Amino acid sequence: MSANSFHAAEVRKAVRKFSHRRPHHKSRNGCTFCKHRKIKCDEQRPECFNCVAKSLSCSFKATPTSTASISLSTPIAPTETGSPSTIFSTQSVSQSPLQNIEHHSLNVADLELLHVYDTSTSYTLGNVPGYQSFLRIHVPRMAFSHNFLLHSILAISALHLSFLRKDLQPLYMSRATYHQNAALRIATPLLNNSGCDYKTIGPPLYMLSNICTFFTLGIGPQTGDFLLFGDKGISQWLVIFRGARSILESSNYALLKHSDLSPMFSLFVPREMQPTNNMRNKNIEDLRKMIVEEAHDHPNYPIYMEALETLSKSFLPATMTTAGTYQVPFQSIFAWLYLLSDDFVLCLIQREPIALVILAHFCVLLNSISSFWWMQGWVHHLISEIYNSLDPVYLIWIGWPLEQVGWIP
Repeated sequence: MSANSFHAAEVRKAVRKFSHRRPHHKSRNGCTFCKHRKIKCDEQRPECFNCVAKSLSCSFKATPTSTASISLSTPIAPTETGSPSTIFSTQSVSQSPLQNIEHHSLNVADLELLHVYDTSTSYTLGNVPGYQSFLRIHVPRMAFSHNFLLHSILAISALHLSFLRKDLQPLYMSRATYHQNAALRIATPLLNNSGCDYKTIGPPLYMLSNICTFFTLGIGPQTGDFLLFGDKGISQWLVIFRGARSILESSNYALLKHSDLSPMFSLFVPREMQPTNNMRNKNIEDLRKMIVEEAHDHPNYPIYMEALETLSKSFLPATMTTAGTYQVPFQSIFAWLYLLSDDFVLCLIQREPIALVILAHFCVLLNSISSFWWMQGWVHHLISEIYNSLDPVYLIWIGWPLEQVGWIP
């Protein structure tokens, strides 16, 4: 056989062999690694064979497919009540549960916030170890069934990070505002819905009101802000706070004893404490005498005396430090805000002098927790707003609060 005949035979053989190969279809849907290496990708999900073989993180794994995808930041409609729903939004599911889990897209930013709440923020929202454990363990568990509470947890955590990481403050403030607005958007209609199952929705709404208080404080004071009210009227956090109070009162406080709040109730059992004369704070008693002498015939006299009596009880568990300042448990401080009557809040909004004087004395209690990140700047701001709102004749009435908080006009 000549060389030319041999060459022709080999060509025919190669053609026959090629004709039996499976047809090859080009695809531009390969993973990022295979495209970069210009090698064929089998396009298997959640990870292609080449990436698995080389122990690489396949780009398919991070890309949501047509299966269920989850987003922790997706806003939830405010029509949900206490049903066991989560803050996740889901799309149609066409594969097995195991495959769906592999394709879920997690919002790492929100997971970071939840982690920070559990390991750091929750410890800063109470000064009683048992209550810190309640905030860290029981409240997140409650939040997984109630979207508004989960949003609130993420909001206070983001706000805490904005305080800790000044270089990323705008980023965390943006996330804090988003989650806070989402929490209020969902919760506010529930507070006004008499058809809600308060046995289910009451405890998370109560915890939301507590966290909203810390969030408002953490945002920091603004000009004209008196904590309970401002230039636009009553503060939004106080509306939530009082709405949650009405829920507890409607159940005769049974929710505290027989619900998810029961661990907290066992820590803070309400005490009907009637202070004796030797237990009363001398300076509060001096204020009481001044009010009796100057306002005993004033229409708001009963309102003032009720608020002052409640404040007097809040001073009972206070202890004096060597520096001459007070140390007071959180629950005693916020109990006064919780028990304030609507009539007294109205007196504050109207800037009634005696109501403002009583609020100034409350600043002494607030000063005992002024070292916490969410109280920064509040005490001096509040006492200065009160001072500037009072007629000169009443300035002598707040001499003791000014001395205690260390504010000089």
